[in-house]
Amino acid sequence: MTKKTRLPKRRLDVLRARFQLHAQVMDFDWHDAYETIQAVNSSMTPSTEELEKVKKISQIRWQLGDDRPPLLYDDELEALMLEYGNLTSEERDEIERHPAESERILQHIPLQEGYDNLLTIIRQHHERMDGSGYPDGLLGTELLLQSRLMAIVDIYDAITQERHYKPARTRSEALKILSKERDRGKLDSDLVDFFLTNVDTIEMLSERVRSTRVTHLSEIGNLSTL
Repeated sequence: MTKKTRLPKRRLDVLRARFQLHAQVMDFDWHDAYETIQAVNSSMTPSTEELEKVKKISQIRWQLGDDRPPLLYDDELEALMLEYGNLTSEERDEIERHPAESERILQHIPLQEGYDNLLTIIRQHHERMDGSGYPDGLLGTELLLQSRLMAIVDIYDAITQERHYKPARTRSEALKILSKERDRGKLDSDLVDFFLTNVDTIEMLSERVRSTRVTHLSEIGNLSTL
């Protein structure tokens, strides 16, 4: 959750030394290669050209005694060749455990009246209408209405809030992404349309909930009406 780059600085230092050693015996521009690695390492969405340069660097072999290992090892190449973000497949699998883990943890906590479906909503909030979500790959017909709502709100919040690994994006950008996900069949079409139409009121209600002591779900409806 706190990973800021694809490879840690300590590994980059090793790569730099490796590139410098190779440049001592071969015609190799280690400065250019290392700058490419640095740029890709800190990028959320590296360009196709940058990824292609990384791939070419990985195909170069350097002399290490009697061995000729690649300039980039498999785990380094896997991390650097990500098209988006900085999580490897194993790390993403770990992140995608959080809905099920949250359900497991919270099932030991007594819930107030009116929260009967809360654990199911928590487990389902990363599911998608077309079955491409996680952790269970459920289809839209299997998802609670509240889970479909939570999926939309969660995406909007993730896009518009600043995180340690990304800046906050604008409301218009978030709404475009929600529209795109709706058109791809990922999100409930009717609920996305409702959200887009009422986003001003929804944000106002959200702010009131944040600033008002709400102790029960029924009290939210008293703050505003859509």
